Amino acid sequence: CVTGLRERRDFDVVRDLAIPLPVTLIAEILGVEPQRMTEFKRWSDIVVSGLSGSGRERDPVESGFAGAMGDLMRYILEVVARRQQEPGDDLISVLLQAREEGTALSAVDTVMFVMLLLLAGNETTTNLIGNATCVLLAHPDQLARVHADHSLVPALMEEVLRYESPVQMIFRRATRDVEIAGTRIPAGGMVI
Repeated sequence: CVTGLRERRDFDVVRDLAIPLPVTLIAEILGVEPQRMTEFKRWSDIVVSGLSGSGRERDPVESGFAGAMGDLMRYILEVVARRQQEPGDDLISVLLQAREEGTALSAVDTVMFVMLLLLAGNETTTNLIGNATCVLLAHPDQLARVHADHSLVPALMEEVLRYESPVQMIFRRATRDVEIAGTRIPAGGMVI
């Protein structure tokens, strides 16, 4: 993914890097077979699109969302079944091994975890890469610092997560009565 970009004079950061990179890495971590990578990416793209942005408003059957979701879940179930018989060096095998030790997920829970990882990790990482690019282009002095000293990259990512977060809101439930900025939030109250 990145190697091909280094050889090109021009590329679109979002289309050519931010979108394909997360799903490629997630697939590798999960142990998706190289020959299934294109199919896995297609399913993933359709599912992520159907669950985010304007894709949520399209008909799930006509858009291909329902079929892709079914195909992706069937594939993950097949991988889980194979890894139960022949563990590999991948995240699904680790999750299943923990289950055998009495500490973790059932096969269905493993599938749901993989779906969550795919959906949450895909969209947020794509947005983080795009946001970091915009921030660095808006602050060329900071881009020059990071370019000169790659050890600053981890701090840059932390700062971009704070400054221009890919997740604009998150829900939490208050565990006790609390007051924030003059507003009382009761125990059990939902906050965003």
